[in-house]
Amino acid sequence: MRPLIALALLAGTAHAEIAPVSEAPKPMPAHRQMPRKHPPRVQPVSAEIAKLGKAIAGSYDCSGTEDHLVVSLGLDDAWIEYRFDHAVEYRTYDPVAKEWTRVRIDASGSHVDTSLGEVDGKWAWSAGDTETISLGTIKRPGQLCIAR
Repeated sequence: MRPLIALALLAGTAHAEIAPVSEAPKPMPAHRQMPRKHPPRVQPVSAEIAKLGKAIAGSYDCSGTEDHLVVSLGLDDAWIEYRFDHAVEYRTYDPVAKEWTRVRIDASGSHVDTSLGEVDGKWAWSAGDTETISLGTIKRPGQLCIAR
């Protein structure tokens, strides 16, 4: 019985006429309007990123697990990009937490770890590996990269 009632109601509205709108809708009062959203503030790029990125930017020949490495500033100079033969790695600095974040993407997936930066000439990463960065040389476990 219920389906018949619903069908009868729908059939009755099929021939109903729609009255023309006589005037444009009135604007909503100011106190009821949604606040305007401003675009998000762009955080300034950390000086630490620019300093390290410019110091180590360039092409490297490597021995070990990779043959070549190109280091450059990327993503609006907010990240340092390490482009290996078989992987890419991004680093950025968080001035609030005072730590570096490294994101590595390769065939096995992605890996994220953090570091407090250079301490006594070495970078210690939360993944357990260390790295030494000096002018023209980047040394990592099983890998030595020398600037061209």
